[in-house]
Amino acid sequence: MKSKLKIVLICSFFLTITFTSCNDTKSIKPAKNNVVVIGDDEEIKNKIEKITQIINKAVLENDYDTQLKFFTEDAIIVPPLGPAVKGKKEIKNGFDKNVMDKVVLHSFNAAIEDFWVCGNRVYERGKWAMAQSSKLSNKPKAYYGSYFEIWEVQKDSSVLIDYMIYTLGFNPFENN
Repeated sequence: MKSKLKIVLICSFFLTITFTSCNDTKSIKPAKNNVVVIGDDEEIKNKIEKITQIINKAVLENDYDTQLKFFTEDAIIVPPLGPAVKGKKEIKNGFDKNVMDKVVLHSFNAAIEDFWVCGNRVYERGKWAMAQSSKLSNKPKAYYGSYFEIWEVQKDSSVLIDYMIYTLGFNPFENN
């Protein structure tokens, strides 16, 4: 019992240090590779919101080239019902499969609910919704859920998605 209490206390200590050190919202934030993000979190959030609008539009237009521009070379995507995909090449293969399966997105929207900055990373949490059809299901089906993304600030101060996980907001195996 004492060892469990020690572990909990140690984890709490490190979590407190981590979140306390990442809450300065109006400062110069040093990051890896000598990248420095100057400005406040609101500026960074506005930048990400603009990119999200571009991505939302690209998703609806099946414009996979535009979508790929906003991922790091070794980005990871974890979809709700499929295996994790790592790297732009594998992400593009997934996009190519969508083309072969004649996936059509009838609606798509993602909205930021919360985000925070720590060093050269931006952590974003939000909700998404879409309706799609394909050669397997020509009637549109609606999906919704939540997502979590980690953006990486680049040397030129741009931001790219490095990690994305999205989950469904319902059990797809129940009668829906």
